[in-house]
Amino acid sequence: MASLSERRIVKAEEFVLKDGLGRVRAKLAMGEEGPALNLYDDSGQPRVTVGVATSGPALALLDANGKYRASVVVLADGPHLTLYDAEGKVRARWAVLDNVPALSFDDDGGRTRLGVAVSPYGPEIEMFDAQGKPFYSIPPTRTTQ
Repeated sequence: MASLSERRIVKAEEFVLKDGLGRVRAKLAMGEEGPALNLYDDSGQPRVTVGVATSGPALALLDANGKYRASVVVLADGPHLTLYDAEGKVRARWAVLDNVPALSFDDDGGRTRLGVAVSPYGPEIEMFDAQGKPFYSIPPTRTTQ
């Protein structure tokens, strides 16, 4: 084990890792929101981003075109997993919000069409029409009178 006098500390705002051909393959940098690690494929496209912002830690997975395909964040209300289509549009979300697990599916227009959750009242399923209005619910939507 190295003594304190032998220990080397490297300080920088950014570290860049290049492959044998000089292509950037990874960057570890300090940004305005916090530290981030970006990993790049051999064509220079970002494919993985890991960071810690003031809102919480995040992981993003991108396709070969640079579009987000999956992301995981941990926010104050709970963890969120988001899945995106080939155009980068949100299509599905899985979250545990205030201790309630929930899964939702969005249409091509970005409107939630199906939601599934297990609340303190039990399992719930909600379906929405193309305008976003609920049209079917199990159990039926509770209304206050």
